[in-house]
Amino acid sequence: MKIFNRKSKALYITLAALLVLMTGTFGSLTGCTINITDPYVDYTANAVNIKTANITDGFYKDSSLGITLVGTTISLYAYNSTTGAYSSTAAATATVGAGGSFTFTAPEPNRYKLTAIAADWIFIPQYIEITNNGALAKDLYAYPKDGAGEYTIIASWENEQIDVDLTLTYGDEAASATSPWTSGDTTADTDRLRIYYNGRGSTDGTGISLDMDVSPDDPASVSRVETISLHDASWLYNGDTIKIYLDTPVSGDVLTGLEASTPYPSAYAQVDMMYYNSSTDTSEHYGTWFIPWNTAETTIQVMQIVYTYNPPTDNGTYTISSANNAATLYSDDVAYPYNIKAITRKE
Repeated sequence: MKIFNRKSKALYITLAALLVLMTGTFGSLTGCTINITDPYVDYTANAVNIKTANITDGFYKDSSLGITLVGTTISLYAYNSTTGAYSSTAAATATVGAGGSFTFTAPEPNRYKLTAIAADWIFIPQYIEITNNGALAKDLYAYPKDGAGEYTIIASWENEQIDVDLTLTYGDEAASATSPWTSGDTTADTDRLRIYYNGRGSTDGTGISLDMDVSPDDPASVSRVETISLHDASWLYNGDTIKIYLDTPVSGDVLTGLEASTPYPSAYAQVDMMYYNSSTDTSEHYGTWFIPWNTAETTIQVMQIVYTYNPPTDNGTYTISSANNAATLYSDDVAYPYNIKAITRKE
């Protein structure tokens, strides 16, 4: 990640001095127009295949499939504060270069949605804010449609010195678990199976694959991202709740940071969830979850997925919500029901 700072003000000082000099030399400048424009900074980031095993050399392509993000058109869609929506017309476009990066030349300050469309790829939209001082450049994440699976959970973070693990738990510990799976004795859900990263490209041979892992040992140029893909429901039972966690496995790291006499930096992490329907070749961004700040936590349940199976009515329903989403407002205190604020998807 790179932080792009405002360009030097030396130009303004030079022009101001020249203006004073010209006024003293030639007297009045009436009728002379001098336009001094406050320049905006460029926005440069990378297009990243979040499911590649080659994270150092080939982060912008998939060599096994013979596809690349090079040449893809990346778009910025401006936020309209009046309508509360992002424009459907791109405010600016950029092309991914040979090394996987792209640059928007001096975009105007605003909130933007950063995304793209390409035949072989699914893109996870990123929401950014660009000011006169520039922006913290977010990479644009993508993954191949081929072998994508139905659901992909993406954890990303900014602090290159913190190791963040994307973890999920499900079911009960009576089920068998084989490498890279281990039981959940070390998580908050001690009676459930814990699935976490143990090697890039790992799979249990059924419905889950662990695609991407990054650690502090990787170069700073590598995007900090981990993904878990859910390919089918063969590993689930009716009523199962899948709980999605972020965890800092290294002693001394703090996921959410702490402002104190001895401060702990935050990972500045978020979780995104994508859906892909291979039959219709359509994808959808289900949401973004940001972690808290200044709470000194090392493990957080971010979201959850409840699976229900009701044959022959449907082939399975997933209800996706934030962690501990309540079915009613103040459900422990009042009986007045409110609709659960969650997304229900049917297969």
